[in-house]
Amino acid sequence: MAIKFNVSGIAEPVKRAILRLEVQGSLAQGTKICSLFVITREWVSKECTWMNAAKNQPWSNMGGDFSRDGMATCCAGTAGGIEIYDVTRYVNEFITGQRKNNGFLLEPASDTRDPGTSMKSHYYYSSEYKNIQSRPSLILETE
Repeated sequence: MAIKFNVSGIAEPVKRAILRLEVQGSLAQGTKICSLFVITREWVSKECTWMNAAKNQPWSNMGGDFSRDGMATCCAGTAGGIEIYDVTRYVNEFITGQRKNNGFLLEPASDTRDPGTSMKSHYYYSSEYKNIQSRPSLILETE
């Protein structure tokens, strides 16, 4: 899943930035870990797929081009649960221009007991979901 928030209007680094995702459905139980990475190239929301960053523009790597530098992790939630990722470092790098804001890529969870086992049935509410409180959100603490 690729997700991006516009932080261009923020002038100063933030004290804390939290990405909040509500799980719509999951076959996972608490042993799964989801990983969040920074996307390293531009993509188009309405055209982004597993294969393409935009229409007729394939990712260099299937699933998305991202940096493993400083990834954030969280235990996979179950349906109706909330997953919280501390993205303070990334958001401050976006704000200060140290890193281009191409958003985040959430990698499907793997089982901590068997890293080769991926969790394919884990879904989040999207930014278009009718209930605004269930949509992905970026919570910023400035002071």
